[in-house]
Amino acid sequence: MDHWGKFWKQRHLTTFGAHFSGNYRGDIADYWMSQFSELKPFFRLFDVATGNGAIALLAEKYSVEHGMNFSISACDSAEIVVPKNSSVKFYSGLKFEEVSLGEASIDFASSNFGLEYMDYLKSLEKVYSILRSGGRFSALLHSDTSVVMHKCKIEYDLYVHVFERLKLFESLELFFKSRNDKKNVDGLKSKINTDINSFISENPGEELPKEIAGAIAQIFRGLAAGRSNEWVFYSLALLESEFYSASLRVADMVGAALSFDQINALCGTMREVGFIDISLDKFMGSDGGHEYGWSLVAIRA
Repeated sequence: MDHWGKFWKQRHLTTFGAHFSGNYRGDIADYWMSQFSELKPFFRLFDVATGNGAIALLAEKYSVEHGMNFSISACDSAEIVVPKNSSVKFYSGLKFEEVSLGEASIDFASSNFGLEYMDYLKSLEKVYSILRSGGRFSALLHSDTSVVMHKCKIEYDLYVHVFERLKLFESLELFFKSRNDKKNVDGLKSKINTDINSFISENPGEELPKEIAGAIAQIFRGLAAGRSNEWVFYSLALLESEFYSASLRVADMVGAALSFDQINALCGTMREVGFIDISLDKFMGSDGGHEYGWSLVAIRA
């Protein structure tokens, strides 16, 4: 999970990085606000797999604006950046199953694109145990047919192309090590330029190829400005690590997306655990045309 810890340390608030800077808005924010609107004052809330606390902070915002006085806690197994000036109690670097919470101590539990990464049975048993009788569990989960997964699969293929087919960072390292070898350096530079330009031209409309090219160009500019070899190799290693970690996160997202059969199996597990009134729907955008995932709500008996 270190690649998620690296991501959260960049202070992204949501799984989708800069796309939702400052927290979720639009359909996802509206979904959670509608969930909070059905709760009562002084309810105790717990957010599972919280990341840097997006949903917990939305709940806090709703509580303050509506005078609800919610008591809010949240956890994530990755090391997160705990928000300052928040009343939310965060458990950082701790698996949900290991968080010490009393039996029937929570009124409402939430998970926003988090439960699907976890051990379903252990996590659902834990959710069930901490909820009071009549308490609600609400979750949004990734669907393998959603527009989000469509974009993730494209992005993952781009990373595979960079690391496994082009072996771009290997070529760059070899180029920087061979700069004094005039016999080979021109050929290496030509290959790198051709690979990068082809990567961009073959993927029109995709930002990742341009982002990678721009980051590599910065290293070359530093080299031209007289930066040391140590700086060049450190910058290249850091860049490779950042993009490789990003590829692992995207792979996690693709792997966690649930098919129709998988989500129904999850609902079956919830029934076995003891949940009742299980409601499962496709989570559609307000325009009715974009599928964002699964919406799941259940009650503790």
